[in-house]
Amino acid sequence: MPTKITNICQKCGSDQVVFTSDPHQTYIFVKIQTSESQEYSISVNGVKFPLKEVGLLAIVIDACVGKVTKETFFPEEKIKLIENYIKTGIPQRSLVVLTSRGNITNLNISQALMTLGIAKPPNLHNAEHIRFLGFRGNFKPSWVKLFKGLPAEQDSDVIEKYIPLQLEEYGCARVNTSKRKDLELLKQALRMP
Repeated sequence: MPTKITNICQKCGSDQVVFTSDPHQTYIFVKIQTSESQEYSISVNGVKFPLKEVGLLAIVIDACVGKVTKETFFPEEKIKLIENYIKTGIPQRSLVVLTSRGNITNLNISQALMTLGIAKPPNLHNAEHIRFLGFRGNFKPSWVKLFKGLPAEQDSDVIEKYIPLQLEEYGCARVNTSKRKDLELLKQALRMP
């Protein structure tokens, strides 16, 4: 009989795979990792942005093309600047990914998060750390989420999310230029005598 495995499994399971009924939709893969045993980071399509110090990391992504446009770190002593940054420093049609490291006591951004798609102001007073996926624009996507870790709570170390890009609801003109073979064949068939 095989011996029982007693140690914690590292890198078990698999990453999410995007499943969609629209194969022509473009997605961006966002991963937020917050673990005391490993590094804190945000990854966007495999490009890692580490968070090495106590503070908050903000990544801004153009929702129409999927390009990271800003990477901003707010150390603990300048954490009060994040509220103004959220309200004025993030352009329209932007995906916003936030993560914090350390127990930040002066994080009062509940009202500012509402401008990024949260329905009501969250209570962040006892949160040990936050992870946030949001959108700056005139649309409130269903994928907008706030995850907060409470001191006595064991929550997931990794959050993985596929976020759709180039949506008309974001205010994007359809920029996907890949040719659809099925439409080409249909056009050819319709032109035949």
